[in-house]
Amino acid sequence: FASCTQNEVLDVNENRAIGFDAFSGKATRAVYDIIGNGDGSFTKFFVFGSYDKNGDGSEYTSVYSNDAVVYHSGWSATKTQYWVADKNYKFAAYSDGNAALPEETTATFTDATGKLKIAGYVVSNKDLILAEEATGNGTTKGNVSLRFSHLLSKVKFTFSTTFNKDLTVTVTNLTFSPENKGTWENFVWYVTSGNTAEKKISSYVAKSSDPVASEEFYVLPQNNASLKASFTVTVIDAGGAELFKKNFTDISLASGSDANTSTNDEWVKGYAYNYTAVIRPENMDDAETTSDPIVFSPSVGDWENGTVSDGDIVNP
Repeated sequence: FASCTQNEVLDVNENRAIGFDAFSGKATRAVYDIIGNGDGSFTKFFVFGSYDKNGDGSEYTSVYSNDAVVYHSGWSATKTQYWVADKNYKFAAYSDGNAALPEETTATFTDATGKLKIAGYVVSNKDLILAEEATGNGTTKGNVSLRFSHLLSKVKFTFSTTFNKDLTVTVTNLTFSPENKGTWENFVWYVTSGNTAEKKISSYVAKSSDPVASEEFYVLPQNNASLKASFTVTVIDAGGAELFKKNFTDISLASGSDANTSTNDEWVKGYAYNYTAVIRPENMDDAETTSDPIVFSPSVGDWENGTVSDGDIVNP
């Protein structure tokens, strides 16, 4: 396997009433990704916020606590709050696939820093995005500027083959089991060990040209140096007869070094990883075979001398 990365970052950014506008960049080929407001993919987030009551950090007044902000031709908070002159505010917001965090997950907002701790998060098929440390002032008012980023990583697989196009090469039961639960705090994921989840692709046909990527999986950012995948490859002919079958196990999913992030063998938040593999006949040398290859053994007979009559072929 080889892996490559693509950085996907999402932007999200209000008069007297505190309001919100969201802006986002483009993202590519994902089924459940939150991309941006107005396109149907980003419709709701949940906000926390408070202001410094005395100006010295000794006491804070909460204005938002996990309150929804919904998009209908523009962002509108379900709870209307108003700016207080001369007060300094901090905000944080998240969206778990346009939904609130599940009950078993807790979100804790720190007034002084504007950071949000998300504890006991279990990865599903939702795109978790977060904006932290946003600020505002009750005198200047204006928009609350929120910049959201993707907190999870994504993984997909692309198979191709050098078998001839008359044969069908199928990959089945591709399985890997990463850690699936963790806590986000101070810009870092802390993995809860022993909470793995099986990610599985039931069936995938490898193409000899124009390979198609598999479905994508959201995964918790984590070290992948020892993470393995397994799958079965079956080769059949045009009539459906099985020719080869082989189980591949202990396939490394280590992602190598990333010069952009200074990480080594680690899935990084906001990055999409595409593991590619080429299935070749030589990979199947020790496979279980149910049919021997058709072998031709040609032979050519010797030339024999023919006879010609005694007549003159020019002047018969």
